[in-house]
Amino acid sequence: MTQLADWLKAKGLTGSDLARLVGCDDATINRLIPKKGKKQVRKPSLDLAEKICEATDGEVTPNDFMDAGPRAAAEEADHEPATS
Repeated sequence: MTQLADWLKAKGLTGSDLARLVGCDDATINRLIPKKGKKQVRKPSLDLAEKICEATDGEVTPNDFMDAGPRAAAEEADHEPATS
């Protein structure tokens, strides 16, 4: 799950509820919430990410939508301690 999906679940809200809070359509928010077993499909604009941050009282931040990508994952793996 993503931070956004976790927040919605914890608050007992739907994507439609959040869409009303931030002033966008349901489909826009639903594209940010991955379907079961899949990665996040879309990233919001900075403006929308900031509105979501405000609506969630900072519990979901713009950084939560940033994908580290394969390069960062490889760098992270290089810094993991070796296990024997």
